[in-house]
Amino acid sequence: LDKLKGNKSYVNMDLSPVVECMDHALTSLFPKTHYAAGKDAKIFWIPLSHMPAALQDFLLLKQKAELANPKAV
Repeated sequence: LDKLKGNKSYVNMDLSPVVECMDHALTSLFPKTHYAAGKDAKIFWIPLSHMPAALQDFLLLKQKAELANPKAV
């Protein structure tokens, strides 16, 4: 969690693009089939979805953050 807090370029605290997409999807006469909310979706996630699975795995594992290992109770 500390790694995600330190990476401010990845986490956007402004949720207005998501709310605007949801508003458009719910109130539009002809909603889009897919919405890209935010720069990260347009720059990283949409192109990633068009890549082969092996390349997706490689790129996602390269970006992987190490998770905390909780102790059993």
